[in-house]
Amino acid sequence: MRGEGGNGYSVSFVSPCEEASVSAQKLTGREKGTLLLWILAGIIGVWFAHRYFFQAFPEASVNFKVTRGDALQRAKAFLSGLGQDVSGYRTAVEFAVDDNAKVYLERELGLKQANQMMSTEVNIWYWDVRFFRPKQEEEFHVRVSPKGQIAGYEHVVPEAQAGGALDRQAAETAARDFLTQKLGIDLSGWDFLSEEANSTQRPNRLDWSFTWEKRGFLAKDAPYRMRASVLGAKPGARNSS
Repeated sequence: MRGEGGNGYSVSFVSPCEEASVSAQKLTGREKGTLLLWILAGIIGVWFAHRYFFQAFPEASVNFKVTRGDALQRAKAFLSGLGQDVSGYRTAVEFAVDDNAKVYLERELGLKQANQMMSTEVNIWYWDVRFFRPKQEEEFHVRVSPKGQIAGYEHVVPEAQAGGALDRQAAETAARDFLTQKLGIDLSGWDFLSEEANSTQRPNRLDWSFTWEKRGFLAKDAPYRMRASVLGAKPGARNSS
């Protein structure tokens, strides 16, 4: 339909049906075939994305049962249970991933098996909650899993900070109590590696580290190990690899 404008110009209106008809008339048979191929490729792409997206990007399927704020509160409660007062500390919370373990599992086991293992047996993703004071070396790191469990801990202290000097047996007992009573870990499924026990003499304290290996677990040829340290007479860290 056409109308004459007041200033001498003409205006034309084309209905949707007329426009579709014109567009269809402009497409050749070859062009229609190409268009159909693009539509088909798009449908296939959507299907593949739906089917394989979470295998290729397992981070997208992480089941978050705790928020950033929840992780912070759980970390504070954990430190309070250790007798650590962090009321005057600043905090920083970020979601992190153990890239080394993730890459190794995916390379050695393949995506499907690696994703299954990372979602059930190995702590790969976690909230890293940091407590610190500017210009102070001492700080705390608490790892909180997406399910809300304490998955790791580190107390960073100055080299010369004073502490106790436990003998090996007392330090090992302190490490075991920390893992079982504070972290709720059942050590019956772990083998203690006595040969991995190490002590480090600091200027004003004696530090110890102990290692356990998860029984019956192998990712290709690599075992799953857990380490706990005692700084002087207090728990210093718990991590796994």
